[in-house]
Amino acid sequence: MPECNSYFKYCEGCLHDKACIADSKILSFYEGNLPLSIAYNAFENANPLFLSSKAKENIELIICLKYFIHISEPTKVAEKLKFFKNDILSMILKANYYEYLEKQNANGGRNFFEIKQNHFVKYFSEEKKLEMIHSLVSEEEFKLASLFLLILSPKYSQRLTEIMPNDNETEKRLYLALEDDVFTLAKINPELYFRLLEILKDDSTGMLEILNEYREIANFSLASLERVKMIMDEYETVRDKIFPLQWFYTKLKNTSNEERIQIVRLLEQEEKISKADKDLLESFFSNHSRIFFL
Repeated sequence: MPECNSYFKYCEGCLHDKACIADSKILSFYEGNLPLSIAYNAFENANPLFLSSKAKENIELIICLKYFIHISEPTKVAEKLKFFKNDILSMILKANYYEYLEKQNANGGRNFFEIKQNHFVKYFSEEKKLEMIHSLVSEEEFKLASLFLLILSPKYSQRLTEIMPNDNETEKRLYLALEDDVFTLAKINPELYFRLLEILKDDSTGMLEILNEYREIANFSLASLERVKMIMDEYETVRDKIFPLQWFYTKLKNTSNEERIQIVRLLEQEEKISKADKDLLESFFSNHSRIFFL
């Protein structure tokens, strides 16, 4: 059998898939016997399921994968990692999370998913995020699992409840693991907020009383979500006939500043507009721009 060459190209006549040596090349890099370029090429070209299965057996491979994730474009690496087994992703995320906690003072107040090596999670599908919540909860990693609630689309709130174990206690532990951030659910995911109120209906600790103070915010957020749905339903009927930014500007220019900020944030969260579009819209509103928006 021909020997596989060091640049990780498929060898003519080789009986193995080229992915079969990816882990060996990456581990050779870890040991200092191969340059980064070759090891990273192996990572990029390897079958994700193969790498995932090999990583389970080797902590050194996990360390290398964490490094490659850190230096990769988040959107690109998310495409590969979405095929990894959830237990391997959990291992990577837990390692990153404990490092994050150790360096909190150096993180400048950024949340976990704002750190570059964790950006990729934001580009997972909502279903994949739900899978990670379920996986982490099953390992009783409630704090890390709870952070996914802050980036989960409100449209998937019901699905979250469906995948939870059939007992309110587990679900309650998940929400309350957010600690002070639990109150932000009222703003960013009101359906989960109201679900938590339901779970805590017999609470005698005082938590329910405190959470109830955010009910008005949750109602406002819920109304904004309904408004976004109406706007998007209308947008779908005219999208081929209009300039999107102008259309959104016209639809929102007469709303209150608070509601407009909330709706624009939701439009970005639901990937109806890009971050660049969001920033541009906000600049038009803040400057009361009349450029082609007459």
